[in-house]
Order: sequence, then structure tokens, then C-alpha cells
Amino acid sequence: GVRPVIRVQHRDLHVIRLQGDGLVLQGLEIVGGLQYGVLMKGDYQTVRYNIIRRAGFDGVKGNLDSDYGLIEENEIHSFDHEGVDIVRGDHWIVRNNIIHDSTNTGSNEEEHSSHGIFAKGGSDDILIENNEVYNIKSRWTAAIELGGTTADEFLDFEPSGEYPFEATNA
Repeated sequence: GVRPVIRVQHRDLHVIRLQGDGLVLQGLEIVGGLQYGVLMKGDYQTVRYNIIRRAGFDGVKGNLDSDYGLIEENEIHSFDHEGVDIVRGDHWIVRNNIIHDSTNTGSNEEEHSSHGIFAKGGSDDILIENNEVYNIKSRWTAAIELGGTTADEFLDFEPSGEYPFEATNA
């Protein structure tokens, strides 16, 4: 069938920003965005059956303290940093996606890594299954990376001031 296309110029920050609980985004072709194709900010959100391409940073970004996210049955490609990036999210499922062809052009004017799927920043209980990830370009490439390097301002520090975990139960 015909799929609706949402396209923005590269200078627009995000193509779609989901802000609120229980939102579902499905069946679209999402093109462009200076930073993210889809930004998920809320609990119990679902992104499925979409084609997401040409995002300046990440195809899908699960942003700080967004929990119970579901990303499934999408094709995500031609992104610069991550196909899927979950930061400080709990109880996420990323499954049955095809994620490929990172561009790694340095859109933020510094050398960086690229990953198909990345969970970090204190994320917990992340299920990643049945995804196809290929053609990710970078010196520090991983199809899937758990943990990693989250900037201090995005971490949820322990009351003792100790650094928190980057990812657990994944």
C-alpha cells in the first residue's frame, strides 16, 4: 500500500517528537531531521512499521527517563550516529527491525562512533531481539552496544555521588 511520507529539511531539529504517554507512531516514511528522525519522550510509546531515514544523528532516540518503549518492525537507515539510541530508559523492547547504512559524516563536526542499537546512560531491562544490523561505518563500530559513554549531565548519579551503571539487564 501507499505509505504517507513526512519529510523535513535538514535544518529542522526532529521530524517527529512524541511527547506524552501511550503514543503510537506507525506506518509512515520519516525522512530527515538535523538530530533525530523520531524523538520518544514519554512512557509506553510505540514506534512500528515505519521507514526512518536520513536522520542527522539518530533514527530513533529514546530520551531521558522514558520507560516501557517498543520499537519494532521498522527499517532505519542512512543515519549519522545511531539507528536506535536509548538513554536512561527502563523496560524497552527493540525487535524485528532492519537497521543499516550509517553515514558517519560527522554531522556534529567531531569524530564519533556509530551503532545500530545503543542502550546507555543508566538504561535497565532492555530486550533486543531478532534485529538485522549491517553496514555500520565507524572506527568504533558495534552493531549493538550496551553501556558506553554518556555525558555526565545525562546520567542519574547515585546519592553517594558514584557513577551509575550505563546499562544493566540487557
